Amino acid sequence: QQITEERQSRKAGSKVLRTERDRARTLSFGADAALTFSDRWTSNTGIEAYADRVSSSRVDRDLELDLPKRLRGLYPDGTRYLQASAYSLHHLAFGRLNMEAGTRYSIYRVRITESTLGEVRIRPEALVFQGGANYRLGGRTHAFVHASEGYRAPNVDDMGTLGIVDFRYERPAYDLRPERSLNTEFGIRYADGRMRAQASVFRTGLRDLITRIKTTEVVAGY
Repeated sequence: QQITEERQSRKAGSKVLRTERDRARTLSFGADAALTFSDRWTSNTGIEAYADRVSSSRVDRDLELDLPKRLRGLYPDGTRYLQASAYSLHHLAFGRLNMEAGTRYSIYRVRITESTLGEVRIRPEALVFQGGANYRLGGRTHAFVHASEGYRAPNVDDMGTLGIVDFRYERPAYDLRPERSLNTEFGIRYADGRMRAQASVFRTGLRDLITRIKTTEVVAGY
């Protein structure tokens, strides 16, 4: 996959036209094996990998003198971002009771080259789980419970943005920790040929949430 975005902007009364161009190229691969151990036990086991390369440039051109000035783009040019995961999810059936449980192991490799900081490398890893059970109460009514962990490593936009984005000026943050979450849910589900209904209660807890922090500093009028 490849996504390219170009933006042109000029402040009122200014003779400088700014042209920004960002491109993200993604190569991905995945494989999944469906295994049957018995009539009660099946599983899905597989791997996934995503490799991103980000190109970013900015040119400020004086329209009167026709002089271009090349500057750092919105993102660090040449950034590489790799995510690879291996997972295994198992399904068990015992009459009215169906259960599933699994884990996913992920590694991240981020390499950013900055003119002022040099090369920045970040290598977070995560092991998360998910599990749940579904019990048929009678007829077409089921009760279910589910729990799962979540993990999100900081991406290039979180860490490397420098410049004007949506009427604000952002600066890089290379010391971010990954986000983690825990989600639990309990509910009742009904389904037949004409109607489906579900009611549930859930709770999601987040740790180290990545968010933007507003400061009192003003840069270039933003």
